[in-house]
Amino acid sequence: MVNQQNPPTCRGRNEIPSTSWYGWEDCAICASCFTSFETNTPLTPYFTSINVFDISYKYCDMYSPRQRARYLAACAVAESSSSTSTSSSPGSDAAVRTAIEELLSASRGRAVVRQETLGYIGGLRHEAMRSGGLNVNDSMEGRKADPLKMTAGLNSMMGAHSARKTTGGNRGQKEEEQKTDAAWNVVDADR
Repeated sequence: MVNQQNPPTCRGRNEIPSTSWYGWEDCAICASCFTSFETNTPLTPYFTSINVFDISYKYCDMYSPRQRARYLAACAVAESSSSTSTSSSPGSDAAVRTAIEELLSASRGRAVVRQETLGYIGGLRHEAMRSGGLNVNDSMEGRKADPLKMTAGLNSMMGAHSARKTTGGNRGQKEEEQKTDAAWNVVDADR
């Protein structure tokens, strides 16, 4: 059971291993966000997971202000529905189920973008290592990396990337670049 007085701090965009989760399968809420934000909201009775321990690595879906706003919008629907409804069973109101599905759909979309972005970043790192800009022990934050070496390698890699863009490349590369650019725009817009 999670200590409700001192839950671990939400790790935001970083994976969290071996902890308790709240919410739904498609919208995981860490203990920190649950105790600071979601406890006793109108959506809590609709959760399919409450204090479920999971050893795998997961991301908290409630760290972003945009996702919290979506959650609050769904709460508003549930609250207005409960004040006008005579039924006391959770899930009986179509408007609440629709609001929850919109929240879950946004979470699923964020998961896809996260995977695409992490794959793109992994590719950048691999290319930088291959071109001599990073070695296996370097971190993306540059804690152990030589900044001049990293800059030279990344500049070299970006120059090659620019040349591929300028010469046209093939249609698949262009489509992949457009998807990656769109993914970064979504991630940046979600801060």
